[in-house]
Amino acid sequence: MEEVIRTLIRVCDPESAQREIRKVRQSASESDGTEETESSRGGRRAHYIRRLQQRYEYEQHFMEDIRRGRARSALLNLHNMQQDVSYLKRIGTTLDNERIGAAITRTSARIAALEAGLSPILVDRITTENTRIVMSAKSVSRILQAKEEMVLAICRAVAANSEHAHSALAQSALYYLEHEYYRKIRLDEMAADLETSRTKLIQVFRTEYGITPIEYLNRFRMQKAAFLLGSSDKNIQEISQIVGIGDANYFVKMFRRQYGKTPGEYRRQNKV
Repeated sequence: MEEVIRTLIRVCDPESAQREIRKVRQSASESDGTEETESSRGGRRAHYIRRLQQRYEYEQHFMEDIRRGRARSALLNLHNMQQDVSYLKRIGTTLDNERIGAAITRTSARIAALEAGLSPILVDRITTENTRIVMSAKSVSRILQAKEEMVLAICRAVAANSEHAHSALAQSALYYLEHEYYRKIRLDEMAADLETSRTKLIQVFRTEYGITPIEYLNRFRMQKAAFLLGSSDKNIQEISQIVGIGDANYFVKMFRRQYGKTPGEYRRQNKV
């Protein structure tokens, strides 16, 4: 816990990295009367410092990867950071421990993403979604998966922003469409959620991406549908519902318009 607290302080306020942490509760070795030699204390202290330095290096590499949008390298350093606290696993990890770890990762990623110039609205959307998943998770594996999903989402957004230099509103709108596509989307509600007007939303999106938000949404939905047709046995009605289109007949017309063939024809030619 002392190491977790130091890490959180260092991420939030680097100038306070050396601040002393006063222990309130004694450890078992302090309370059971066991004597500790000067050499053993020195050895334990040296080991702690080495581990702290290593973790600091992992964190710095992780944040630099986020700033540059390097997803694979960021995930590797995330794994290294998790391995660095593997001693917690030996004494039995808990959901609360993992939630603390997720909060630290979330803070580091948020800071790095903002430093990379990513839209604060977009960063907040991604990290808030991670918070929701982590707090409702029923297993450690789900929390670890959620951390990886968050890192991937941020790195992809940073990479896309670096390559095309899109505005904060355009970035946020794109993320919104790609993560809310499965439900009915109204532009008025979307604009309100992004704290802008419907007119400005359409204008900015069309200027930066060359199509309207609804055109992009329909294209994205058909791409998701094509993937499901080729990789699953779900029927047309199910796939239509999954991608946010309630009317299967309308879905078939949209799919044919984009791919030049019906969903059934596409499946026969592309089934894996």
